[in-house]
Amino acid sequence: MLTLFRKRIIKKSVLFVLAAAALLLCSCGGDLEYFYDYGEYTPGDIQMFTYEESGDGVDGIVGVSRNVTTTHISIYNGELYFTAKNDADKSVSAGYTLYRYNPKTGNITYVCADPTCTHGTYDCPFYGIDAGYEFYIEDDNIYYRQQYSFYADDYSEDVSSDTYTKVNGFAMYNMKTGEYKWLRDNDSSYLLLDMVVHNGVCFYIDTLNDEKTGEWHDYFCSQDTKTGKITEYGIEYTPDMAFDGKLLLSAPDNSMYCLDIDTGEIHEGIGESCLYYKTDDGFIYVDDDGLKSCAPDGSGEKALGVGIDDLGYYYVTENYIYYTVREDTVMIRVPKSGGIYGSSDKTSHQLKSVDVRTVYRMKHDGSEKTEIWRPDIEENSSFFLPEDFVVLGRYIYCDCTSYDYDEEYDVWDIGLPDHRFIRYDTETGEIYRINPEEGEK
Repeated sequence: MLTLFRKRIIKKSVLFVLAAAALLLCSCGGDLEYFYDYGEYTPGDIQMFTYEESGDGVDGIVGVSRNVTTTHISIYNGELYFTAKNDADKSVSAGYTLYRYNPKTGNITYVCADPTCTHGTYDCPFYGIDAGYEFYIEDDNIYYRQQYSFYADDYSEDVSSDTYTKVNGFAMYNMKTGEYKWLRDNDSSYLLLDMVVHNGVCFYIDTLNDEKTGEWHDYFCSQDTKTGKITEYGIEYTPDMAFDGKLLLSAPDNSMYCLDIDTGEIHEGIGESCLYYKTDDGFIYVDDDGLKSCAPDGSGEKALGVGIDDLGYYYVTENYIYYTVREDTVMIRVPKSGGIYGSSDKTSHQLKSVDVRTVYRMKHDGSEKTEIWRPDIEENSSFFLPEDFVVLGRYIYCDCTSYDYDEEYDVWDIGLPDHRFIRYDTETGEIYRINPEEGEK
């Protein structure tokens, strides 16, 4: 029998035991409960969770990953906003809505504030929020792409019906007033990629046709969400981060530029990068050499000791830089493309290499580097691995990929777990599952 094995890339250090667990979210708030993920549930497995305060936060940080990440998790006013499947929606084309998670009480609620809304029909402002694109939060306004189709005759399957309606565009919702505003239709699949909002102006990439050459380009554009005015800059730059009336842009060659939003003038930026964070001390960013920092005026560039070949993902809080480094690789047996899962025929299986990344933490100046989370994987066992993440206080919130081991067929099934994201306690190493289906709705 083929057993799972590990190939070390660097010397082995202290391991964190990965104790996977599932959350039971109390709809009335208060403490959270969890039970061990694998194995039969018994009352003795129940343990209580109490939120612990931390001196760290993200209020003083400006960066693309605060509101726009591959996890589609946004931190705003101490709460987490995320897209997830909505069981109340029975249509095929929508399926997702926007939730709010309070990490202190454990409550998960719909962001839509209408108490009579089922959140499963096109009457809901977040019906059909496109989970494949980013959303952005500024001044209690949420900006997002909305895409769905429906039939007035209760989702009739008759595609020739004249009642068929398709919605595809850009919308805004104010969390204080509950006001929903349709901003524009969208024929381009790129409208909300790399979206940044600053002072009510949305900066984004749109696919436009050059009338002179007839060629299509991904051009940098903006839309004033108050007046509706759209500006096409005619350049293939990507918006990265906005602050103090300035917008950082990256060119196709990764060189950086700075747009003065009021005047429209574009100047050279800091170094070469496509991901910035702004802190009270200056900037933290990545270039072709790796992770670096510099002063607010761009001077004093300093390498932080994490090379580009080692760096996986990073996230900045007021006190620390959290980052991942690939240190382990495991080999697992999976069904071949087109193979049948659940077959004992080894010819229908193939080996797959899986990278295991360790999470580290250091100060903004590169000091006090500390290992935070090293997933440990036992032989012939199910496991899940963290992907990109956000950090709030002492807790890491991240997506993950599930690797479920079938002992009978000696094969792993790779897929999405049955929870939306996990919460990792950097002090205790405990892991919790967070799933809107079990929270207050």
